Amino acid sequence: MKHKPFAPLILSGLLLFPASAGIAAEVPNRSELPPESLWQLSHIYPTDSAWEKALEEFPGKIKAVQTYQGKLADSPKTVLACLEARDELSQSLGKVYAYARMHLDTDQTNGQYQAMQGKAQNILTEAGAAASFIEPELLALPEKTLQGYTQDPLFQNYHVYFKELIRQKAHTLSPAEEKILAATGALSASPQNIFGALSYGDMKFPAAQNDKGETFALSEGRFGTLLRSGDQSLRKSAFETLLTTYSEYRTTYAALLSASVQKDRFYAAQRKYPSNLEASLQPNAIPTAVYHNLNFHSQSKSAPASSLCGHQEKSPWPFRNSSL
Repeated sequence: MKHKPFAPLILSGLLLFPASAGIAAEVPNRSELPPESLWQLSHIYPTDSAWEKALEEFPGKIKAVQTYQGKLADSPKTVLACLEARDELSQSLGKVYAYARMHLDTDQTNGQYQAMQGKAQNILTEAGAAASFIEPELLALPEKTLQGYTQDPLFQNYHVYFKELIRQKAHTLSPAEEKILAATGALSASPQNIFGALSYGDMKFPAAQNDKGETFALSEGRFGTLLRSGDQSLRKSAFETLLTTYSEYRTTYAALLSASVQKDRFYAAQRKYPSNLEASLQPNAIPTAVYHNLNFHSQSKSAPASSLCGHQEKSPWPFRNSSL
């Protein structure tokens, strides 16, 4: 049976294409790319000025939610109006944050995009603190009332919300405590923001090379593309070059990881979870056994793929030493 010369191969979950076909040697500037291949952020806001104008609406939207503080025991209709005001605020926040964040993702070194993302993060934090009274105040209602809300047609869009609220009661704090935690939102994003700036902005990678001596520009964004090459020598070079470069900054990345773990531990402890793992899984009702089983089976079944791809005895990062 003849094989089609350009038929892709499926290997270890990756779609592989023969040799280096279709992979540009250099990374083009965004200005050189066709518009259809770029994010059309103008669908969110037509201009940066329109985005700035949208920011001016948030003090009013935040105040609209705050007007319900201390009133959620008044009537079911008051509760519904509060939840709808919160959802409207959340949807507006999603647009503002997505526009700023996705602009920054196009260029982590752009100072204007960094400032926009910072503004969006601050508004997100302010809104979270302003709305933090809602769940403690709802949980102060009689449980019979909340159980009734899970079936009340008035709350047809919130039945699951109330069931989850009741389930999470042990991990919901007082209004004052919830406000303090919500106010740390921008601070808690620091490890991720620093990681992004370092990995996608400042980090420079040497070119990957195939066994013919052809070089290909390497970056975090290009890494996945190079790993889908049908040329094993190029995949191997991209893999080892990326991780070797990361290993040169292992002390910085270790500090970032430690900061992230400490942040997670802080929130887990405040919400009375016994571990970071349970704090991550319990809000989605996932038993820790699911995580442990998945981890066990993914590692125990990876040997055939490692053998097929070419096991590397000496990897710059010991936890990831099977090279494609």
